[in-house]
Amino acid sequence: MAKSKKKSGLSTRELGRLKKTVALATRMLFHQELADYHGHVSARIPDTNRMLIKPVLAPLGSIRGKDIIEVDIDDYKQNCEANWAKAGDQKAVIKLKIPPRETMIHAAIYEARPDVNSVVHTHQPLATAFAIAGVPIRPIYNQAAAFAPETPIFHSPRLIYTVQDGIEVARILGDRMALLMQGHGITTVGD
Repeated sequence: MAKSKKKSGLSTRELGRLKKTVALATRMLFHQELADYHGHVSARIPDTNRMLIKPVLAPLGSIRGKDIIEVDIDDYKQNCEANWAKAGDQKAVIKLKIPPRETMIHAAIYEARPDVNSVVHTHQPLATAFAIAGVPIRPIYNQAAAFAPETPIFHSPRLIYTVQDGIEVARILGDRMALLMQGHGITTVGD
């Protein structure tokens, strides 16, 4: 039986596996108490300008691969502010399965960093405290070398939902692996 292909060249099975990985990572963040109701993991769909992410307001602790949605980054950028406005109507949002309000964090980083294939944004209290204090996290042992010389800080607690906000976050992240967000948690990236 031939595998059906998606635009990316991934088979339906491979895309399903990637969705399951995003869902598993999301549940792990929740169960490790690194994310509460808010927080999101995304994965770039290889060779595309698309990503996978959980819908807004979907509970992190019980998300499954079938719940993960596919987002076209170009389309999202054109509609990001309208999507953010929709998120005020929780019943409509749950029915529509739209991306989280801060999907622009992920979209802007994927566009700025071809080396990044996954983005995680959470509101961890400890990371938030470091950012509020204006103290970057510095690696102190060799396993943390990927975060050297320190984590930059995005000095604003605002929600990141406009294209310009996303560009600013990606610019401050630069080529680093993590970004503290003042009063707003942390964003990390990986391959």
